[in-house]
Amino acid sequence: MARKKWRLVCPDSAEINQFGSQLAAYEFVDALRDAWAAGAPGSGGRVTVQVDEGNDLGWQPYEHLDFAEEGLR
Repeated sequence: MARKKWRLVCPDSAEINQFGSQLAAYEFVDALRDAWAAGAPGSGGRVTVQVDEGNDLGWQPYEHLDFAEEGLR
Protein backbone atom coordinates (compact mmCIF):
# COMPACT_ATOMS: atom_id res chain seq x y z
CA MET A 1 0.00 0.00 0.00
CA ALA A 2 1.37 3.40 -0.99
CA ARG A 3 1.75 6.18 1.54
CA LYS A 4 -0.68 9.09 1.19
CA LYS A 5 0.73 12.47 0.21
CA TRP A 6 -0.97 15.77 1.00
CA ARG A 7 -0.74 19.21 -0.57
CA LEU A 8 -2.30 22.62 -0.29
CA VAL A 9 -3.33 24.68 -3.29
CA CYS A 10 -4.25 28.32 -2.79
CA PRO A 11 -6.19 29.94 -5.66
CA ASP A 12 -4.59 33.31 -4.88
CA SER A 13 -1.04 31.96 -5.16
CA ALA A 14 0.98 29.86 -7.57
CA GLU A 15 2.69 28.21 -4.60
CA ILE A 16 1.84 24.58 -3.84
CA ASN A 17 2.94 23.13 -0.50
CA GLN A 18 3.34 19.36 -0.26
CA PHE A 19 3.44 17.31 2.96
CA GLY A 20 4.12 13.74 3.97
CA SER A 21 1.27 13.59 6.46
CA GLN A 22 -2.22 14.92 7.02
CA LEU A 23 -1.13 16.34 10.38
CA ALA A 24 1.66 18.39 8.79
CA ALA A 25 -0.71 19.67 6.10
CA TYR A 26 -3.30 20.82 8.62
CA GLU A 27 -0.65 22.41 10.86
CA PHE A 28 0.24 24.52 7.83
CA VAL A 29 -3.46 25.27 7.25
CA ASP A 30 -3.60 26.55 10.84
CA ALA A 31 -0.59 28.80 10.17
CA LEU A 32 -2.27 30.15 7.01
CA ARG A 33 -5.48 30.76 8.95
CA ASP A 34 -3.59 32.67 11.65
CA ALA A 35 -1.77 34.76 9.02
CA TRP A 36 -5.05 35.53 7.27
CA ALA A 37 -6.71 36.54 10.57
CA ALA A 38 -3.76 38.86 11.28
CA GLY A 39 -4.23 40.53 7.88
CA ALA A 40 -1.04 39.27 6.29
CA PRO A 41 -0.62 40.56 2.73
CA GLY A 42 -1.26 38.00 0.02
CA SER A 43 -3.28 35.69 2.23
CA GLY A 44 -6.52 35.26 0.33
CA GLY A 45 -8.10 33.11 3.00
CA ARG A 46 -8.92 30.18 0.73
CA VAL A 47 -7.13 26.87 0.36
CA THR A 48 -7.84 23.45 -1.11
CA VAL A 49 -6.40 20.40 0.61
CA GLN A 50 -5.64 17.60 -1.85
CA VAL A 51 -4.60 14.01 -1.24
CA ASP A 52 -2.78 11.48 -3.41
CA GLU A 53 -3.53 8.02 -2.10
CA GLY A 54 -0.91 6.41 -4.32
CA ASN A 55 -3.36 5.03 -6.86
CA ASP A 56 -3.96 5.87 -10.52
CA LEU A 57 -6.26 8.78 -9.64
CA GLY A 58 -3.41 11.12 -8.62
CA TRP A 59 -4.23 14.28 -6.68
CA GLN A 60 -7.86 14.51 -5.57
CA PRO A 61 -9.64 17.29 -3.64
CA TYR A 62 -10.02 16.41 0.04
CA GLU A 63 -11.43 19.64 1.44
CA HIS A 64 -12.02 23.25 0.36
CA LEU A 65 -11.53 25.82 3.10
CA ASP A 66 -12.58 29.47 3.16
CA PHE A 67 -11.45 31.14 6.37
CA ALA A 68 -13.99 33.98 6.01
CA GLU A 69 -16.86 31.47 5.84
CA GLU A 70 -15.51 29.66 8.90
CA GLY A 71 -15.92 32.87 10.89
CA LEU A 72 -19.60 32.99 9.99
CA ARG A 73 -20.37 29.62 11.58
